[in-house]
Amino acid sequence: MADDETLSKKIIKSAEALQKWEEMRPLVAPVKSLVDEYGDVIDGIGQFFGVVGFVWDIYSGMEKAKDDAAQQQAMVQQITKAGEL
Repeated sequence: MADDETLSKKIIKSAEALQKWEEMRPLVAPVKSLVDEYGDVIDGIGQFFGVVGFVWDIYSGMEKAKDDAAQQQAMVQQITKAGEL
């Protein structure tokens, strides 16, 4: 009996989901055709942002290395001055 109730609930939920999909279908079709038409452009934009992210990571790493080197140089100068005293 519990299995029948569970099965009934699943069938009802599936029917509701199918009904919602049918309501959304008119909205989805134009979006799908737009994606199909401009898919290469969309892929190109995604690749562009991927490259920008990669370059930004490299640039950030270089800037961090410069900051670290400047801090290390300042510490070396402080240690050298302390050693001269």
